[in-house]
Amino acid sequence: MKKLTILFAFFTLFTQIALAQIPSKNDKEYSKIDFYFDSLYAYQFKEYIEEKNEIEVEGVYNRIDQAVQNSETVKMIEISNSSIKKLPRGFEKLTKVESIVFRNCKSLDLKQAFKILAKLPNLRNLEITHCQKYQIPNNISELTQIEKLNLKANRFVLLPESFDKLIKLKDLNVSENPYINENFLFEVLQRMPNLKIVNASYCQIRTLPDVNYNLKEFNLSGNFLKIFPLKATHIENVNLSANPYIDLEKLFTNIGATKKIKNLDLSFAFLKTLPASIAKAKSLEYLSLAGNRLTSLPDEIGELENLKFLDVSTPKMATKSNALNTLPSKIGDLSKLETLLLSRNKITKLPNDFGRLQNLRKLDLNLNVMGTFPSSITKLTNLEYLDLGLTEINKLPENIGELNNLEYLNLEGNFFINYKNKIKIIPTSFTNLVKLKTLILDDNVIEKLPVDFGNLTQLEVFNIKNNLLATLPESINSLGMLKELNLKVNEIVTLPNSFGKLSSLEKLNIAFNFNLDTKSTASLLSNLTQLKLVDVSDSYFEEKTILKLRDKMPNTTFKAVNIVKR
Repeated sequence: MKKLTILFAFFTLFTQIALAQIPSKNDKEYSKIDFYFDSLYAYQFKEYIEEKNEIEVEGVYNRIDQAVQNSETVKMIEISNSSIKKLPRGFEKLTKVESIVFRNCKSLDLKQAFKILAKLPNLRNLEITHCQKYQIPNNISELTQIEKLNLKANRFVLLPESFDKLIKLKDLNVSENPYINENFLFEVLQRMPNLKIVNASYCQIRTLPDVNYNLKEFNLSGNFLKIFPLKATHIENVNLSANPYIDLEKLFTNIGATKKIKNLDLSFAFLKTLPASIAKAKSLEYLSLAGNRLTSLPDEIGELENLKFLDVSTPKMATKSNALNTLPSKIGDLSKLETLLLSRNKITKLPNDFGRLQNLRKLDLNLNVMGTFPSSITKLTNLEYLDLGLTEINKLPENIGELNNLEYLNLEGNFFINYKNKIKIIPTSFTNLVKLKTLILDDNVIEKLPVDFGNLTQLEVFNIKNNLLATLPESINSLGMLKELNLKVNEIVTLPNSFGKLSSLEKLNIAFNFNLDTKSTASLLSNLTQLKLVDVSDSYFEEKTILKLRDKMPNTTFKAVNIVKR
């Protein structure tokens, strides 16, 4: 047989067999039966399920046989949602396999499986998830080649004593095992010097034993911890999110004692305040406080001299909300800060020293009611990402062009508020933002763009829907890298002749422009044969014009819903 291509290296065993593929039973017949009250049909249905499972398992075995025949190219095996009990003979011939997944295989005999998997010299990654297993067989110790083991969403209580024989294991996931005994778990794990990453999230852990933790990354999200022990603060990356009872005073004191933790996640932990002892956690470089209930930050946060990343935002769909209305004056002391996320708070102004954050690269103030553009932001000349969307800013400063390292800028207005609280004028210095790649100006009342708008030669995405533009500047043709342009719901009458030179444009939306000269626009569009999607919905384009464009541009999809007749 001719060997399969490299695609077969990602061979996957899909074992979900559609009922329609089982010819021996009539599915429609069974759909009308109340099996709880009709024992005869219930017995027949049981036979039906057993036969279905036999056919499904036979399909798995056939695919495994196919994999064995191409064993030199198969690198991964996945068996999901299967009733398989034992691995078939010949499985041990898959000597090139590096990763195996058993997902929702509740009947799998792990002892027999481990005996076979131990014969696969290249196996590095093993996943046994959602299998509702209560016990891990002792012969797991034979899998000495394993480096990554995922046991998520089972019902394990203990790890076997022989577990520490997995001498090459570096990454272990035991998350969502609610019955696991944390004392036995970590006593076993401390004997595994090569183990560096442990995920024990959502295991209902209440205390951590006083053992040595040789880890680099420790995920304890979604537990009920109160005390994070001193010995555990030697770990660099710690996730304590969604631990509502955590003692912050003790935590920050312990971090200050060891000076090892660099990344700390305290998001969604029901936090209302932060203690002044946060100043002791000077080793922190990354701190997430997202999705809590904070109304203020202590001045002492300015003492985190190594902090590079701070998140105090409220993520979308979060039921808990931070509500900061201001920032501490000492925030400007975070001289190494590169990322600051503050979206969905209640901030109305920034402190005077905010402009001292000279290393800041990313600032997100989305959905804060600022009202005016904070003057201190224009001093942050190293900013690459700035989100001031939905902040009700109505005027841009004349010196906004000083932010000439910006690559992403969101100045989206709020569709539902008075036009007086929206941006109307784009200052001329705006064209100095020559590194911009993404620009969002949706839902404002902008009537025109600067003449030299074409200076933004790196622009790839430009959204300016729901504004009052009548045309675009001739310099638009200089936007040679522009891929997406959204002009939906404006007052566009004509597009400049240079528009036809936008050689990289792939997506264009000019829907709801009722004053648009469709004849000249169609002529310009016909030159842009690289376009993939054009939306001309709710406009006065004639049907025959659209049909001609579709004929001339067969690789372009035209969306033309609710075409209006003059």
